[in-house]
Amino acid sequence: MRGKWRSVSGRHGVVAAGLSALLALGVAHVLADLWARPRPYIAHPGAHLFIQASHDSSFPSDHATAAFAIAVALLLRHRKAGVLSLCLASLLAISRVVVGTHYPSDVAAGAAVGALAALVLGLPVIREPLRRLAEWAGTAYEQALAWATRGRFREA
Repeated sequence: MRGKWRSVSGRHGVVAAGLSALLALGVAHVLADLWARPRPYIAHPGAHLFIQASHDSSFPSDHATAAFAIAVALLLRHRKAGVLSLCLASLLAISRVVVGTHYPSDVAAGAAVGALAALVLGLPVIREPLRRLAEWAGTAYEQALAWATRGRFREA
């Protein structure tokens, strides 16, 4: 992004959030293979499903896993953005239960896996290499943006 929204701290948060989500989803897929729990609408055929059926394992919830990994990673770097993200992640997790695609324990496990992944990547021994990666990615992004917009904004 450009202008007032561009910041080094924001760049670090984006890299940490993305890597936390990737790590958490990897762990969640291993857990899903170990514990293949059927979805509520499969285990309880009379239950009403409000969204399109998914045929993978119900445990843990991928949506909750990714949402909480991102939210906790942001919380570790910016309190207001993190609190807002945690509120939105909680709403997402609750909605997955309400629409009938997960059990409460599925989203709770996903939230725990996501939060733990973000906390692990927030450890000081790991945080410094992530900071360097964020700096590299930010520099590459700004160079690509400068190249892509070269000469386009001179008339304004």
